[in-house]
Order: sequence, then structure tokens, then C-alpha cells
Amino acid sequence: MSAVSRVDISSGRYDFQEARDLGGSTEIPSAVYVHPDGQMDFGSAAVRQRRNPLNASRVVSNFKLLLRENEPLRLDGLEVVVEPVDLVRGLLGFLKECLERHLRMTCSRAVVTVPAHQEFDTDYRSLLRSAAMGSQPLFDSLDIIHEPDAVLMSIGDLAEFADQRVLVFDMGGGTLDVSIREVEIRDTGPFLHQLAVTGSGAAGRQVTDDLADALIAKREQSQQFTYSDEDRRKARQLNFLEVDEAKKFLSGHQARDEDRVVRSTIWCPSGRQPFDVSFSSADFAAVVSPTAERAMKTVQEALDEAGLVARDIDTYFMVGGSSQLSQIRNSLIDLFEGRPPSAMQGKFGSVSPTLAVVRGAAIADLDREDEAAEIIDIPLPELEQLMPYPISLLTTKGGLEEAHVLVPRGSNLPYGPVNRTYYVPSGEDAISFSLLRGEGALDDCVTLEPHLAVLPAGPSTNDEEIDVQWFVDKSGVLTLSAHDALGNELITMRESIG
Repeated sequence: MSAVSRVDISSGRYDFQEARDLGGSTEIPSAVYVHPDGQMDFGSAAVRQRRNPLNASRVVSNFKLLLRENEPLRLDGLEVVVEPVDLVRGLLGFLKECLERHLRMTCSRAVVTVPAHQEFDTDYRSLLRSAAMGSQPLFDSLDIIHEPDAVLMSIGDLAEFADQRVLVFDMGGGTLDVSIREVEIRDTGPFLHQLAVTGSGAAGRQVTDDLADALIAKREQSQQFTYSDEDRRKARQLNFLEVDEAKKFLSGHQARDEDRVVRSTIWCPSGRQPFDVSFSSADFAAVVSPTAERAMKTVQEALDEAGLVARDIDTYFMVGGSSQLSQIRNSLIDLFEGRPPSAMQGKFGSVSPTLAVVRGAAIADLDREDEAAEIIDIPLPELEQLMPYPISLLTTKGGLEEAHVLVPRGSNLPYGPVNRTYYVPSGEDAISFSLLRGEGALDDCVTLEPHLAVLPAGPSTNDEEIDVQWFVDKSGVLTLSAHDALGNELITMRESIG
């Protein structure tokens, strides 16, 4: 699901407004249906196509993983492949239209939230920016922030958490983020030290997939037949709505009524008739249990990364739809030795766990330079950002390759500026530069694109010096420039690495 929020301060107070799709929901399905001619329907219109067995295979969701993997999609009935960047651009454009239509306003800038853990790092953010701000930008400006940080921003005033270690457990319908920050209140506002970030790319989606498989397995047992792998994949797509409704129903009653039973009609590929399947809350608890165990291991990894134990965490929040599953909630309470999560309560009152991220993004989007901003009394938190991996510079000269670490793992951004001198060997007139993510053996590094740059006018004498300077700003953009001995600029490279 996706959501779009804005905060209106024209009345002298903070009024949050969420966009709705044509179906009237603020939880807008992150789904697209691709017609045979390449046209696309988004949101509720796309989800409805899952009812049609002929069209269900061309309904695509889970956009975060699609963009992270960035593999072209081959869909049934389409002669051409579909690029994930095009799907994400279409979804962002659709969400913008929902906001503009529902709130009758023009949306010229946006803050988009992304998972914080390393699976969604430089490449993902770069692809997201390309989708939104390519040759025909959807917005005049675009900022990208991490989802757990948006959760903290949704509270408003963080002064009550001064000197506390705060853990955010954010598990939605797809990803899981676990972030630990320490809050320091400075004269300029809150400063959030980054202690740990970890997560999973598919924890929330796993619950839905496991429930689908369990429902399908019940049908197989009742009818005494076995799906092929391809039919099982199609059955997942065809029954997405039924499975999602069953998940919501069972989630809401699991803790209070173990005997509650849902009856779902499971539709079948290959022309078989639909079949009613009964599934109890106890059955659902067994389905969720493996995901809950993996999620708790992820929390423990975050604690280990920060060098802490559970009792060292002063406050923790649980947000996202899947975090409200009682199996998940109870497992986290057990991990914290009986302590329940803190209520999402702040300057703006109670914040829904499913809206905390998007409302935090709306707070981050407030124009603090605008004339009307004098009523804004919330300082934007300054986020400490630590590099989760090193950035190296690979130089090639005289046929030899040599890599040097520019920005070490764990460095605080902004970083630098740093200077280094390189020499052009005898008989050469250029050095080839390439930025790498990683260090050590070159086979263990990832080349960041586009970064290969050959100095166009290298020195003509032997062992001439080339001065290289680099720095990283607080938004995570690395700028590297090289000059010859006379100060002439030879090359400038820029790349978002944070």
C-alpha cells in the first residue's frame, strides 16, 4: 500500500490531509495492471484486474523489491519487456494525481520515503530519483528520507526523548526496517545519532505469501490434487484480494478470539471451480510464527550492531500494518522483557501506525523558508548518517589498477574535504578513475555508474602531479575533482552515495 499526505498550515495550525484514490481509500494499493497495448492502470483499478484469470498475471505489485532488483519484467501477452523504473514513475505520477484531484491543489515538490537498511542503498535511491526526476520531472524538487526517521518526525517535538535511545520497528506489507537512534537536543534542534540500521526486503510480504500457500494447501488436501509450480504462482496472483482480506480479518481477532474462523473462496487457474476454505486464528498464528521469529532476529542484529541489549532501549515504536499482527507484537514485547511499545503520541495527538511514515514525510516537506513558515514551531531533526559501506577510488595508470578508500565505512556525513596527490607515470598522459562501493579485492567491489572518467588532457612530462579533492555533503552526494599542477580542472565526478 501507498499513502500521500500533506500538512496545511494556512489556518495557523497543523492540519493533515491524506489523498484518496477513486475507491475512497487513503491506503492506495501499490499495484499496476499493464494492458496488452502497454497502457497502465494503477491503484484500485489494477487490483480489480486480479479477479480476471486472464489478466491477473499482468498485475504487478511490491514496487520496492522490483526497483531494488531492477530486472526487466516479461508479462503474459506483452511482446516487450517492462522496466521497473517505468512502473515506479507511473505509480508516483498516479499518487500525485490522487493528491491533486482529491485536495484540489498542485503538487510541485515531494518527499518520498524509502527503507533504511542496506538492501535499499545507493543504487535504489538513484533509480527512484531517476524515475521521478528524469527527462520529464514529475516535481520541481524531490527529497528522499528513510522511513524510520519519518516515523520520528511524525511525533513532532522530540524534546521528551532527550538523551534516550529510541528503536523504530517498521514492518509494513513488504519491508521491515529496524532503526536505533539516540536523541540529543541541541540549540538548533534535535540531533539524531545513528546507532544501527538493519532490516529485511520481504518480511511483511512473506506473511501474505505464506497465508496464500496455506490456503491453497488446504484446497489441495480437500480436493486431493497438487498444483504445478506455475499454477501455484498464478493462484497467488488470482487470490491476492481474498488472501489480503483474510489476513486483515484474522489479524484483528487473533489476540482476542483464537476460535475466530474466516471462510475464503479460493479461485483456481486451469479452469477448476472455486472452493471455500476455512481458516482459523490459530491456523494463522502458525503461519505468522516463522516470520515473527525472523523479525526478532533482525531486531537482535540491530541491537548487536549498536552494542546494546534490549534493556538499553529507552523507547520503542511499532509502525506499519504488519507490525500490528499480535504474533509480531507479542514477540517484540517478549524480547523487551514485557515492556510494551510506546504509543505514537506527540504534538499532533495520536498518530496511526499505518500513517506515521507518510505524516512524517509531510512534516519534512514543510517549507521552513516560506513567509508563512513563521508559525512552524517544529525544528527539523538533524539526522546523523553513517556510511554502511566504504567508497573507494580505482585508478588505472600504466596498465596497473590500484584502489584507495575515499570514505571509510562508518564515516559520518558530511565528510571531508580530503586531498590526495596522484602521479602520472612516464609515457602516460591520462589516469582512468572509477568509483567503487567496497574495498579490498576488486572482485568484491561494486562499480557505481556512471563513474568511469578518463582525464582528457593529462600531463605531458614524467611523474607530473595531479591533485584530487573529494567531499560528501550531508545529503550523501560525493563530489570528486582533479586538477593539474597549474590548477586547471581536469575532471569532476558526482554521485549520490548516501
